[in-house]
Formats: sequence, structure tokens, C-alpha cells
Amino acid sequence: MRTTLVIDDDVYRVTVHDAKALGQTVSEYVTEALRYRYPKAHVELDKDGLPLIVAQHGSRPITLEMIKEVEEQEDIERYAKRFTGR
Repeated sequence: MRTTLVIDDDVYRVTVHDAKALGQTVSEYVTEALRYRYPKAHVELDKDGLPLIVAQHGSRPITLEMIKEVEEQEDIERYAKRFTGR
């Protein structure tokens, strides 16, 4: 799966350094780190073959409203960058 992450510059520099030291790509390194952080995450496929991530018991559900808020915030940030250059 391909995605875009916004990572602080200092964290990215350390990630690139550590990945190179281990002979890994940044993607491999980040994947390994996330698997370590979420060892009990289990991926299942739905009826269409799309991956579903089953959350640990007691995890907070992600709602459509939450997704829309994140998308809206990202749109605002992209719009602001267009006019501020940041």
C-alpha cells in the first residue's frame, strides 16, 4: 500500500540514518517499527479482498466524522501552503 505521511524533519533524518545503517529502505524501516508498535494488529480481508485491520479490544473506533475532519484539515493546510509558501 502506498501512502503519504507528514513527519517532523528531525524524526525523518533519524529514520533515514537508521534505515541505511540496517540496510533497509525507509519504507521497510517504518513498516518494521509500526509492526513492533502494533504487534497484535491482525489483517483480515473483506468479501472484496480489501484489507481490514482488526483493532485491539478497547480501542477507540474511527468514525466517518473523524475521517472527514482529518481530510478537511489537510485541505485547509494545502490551501494555506498555496498562499503562504509554507
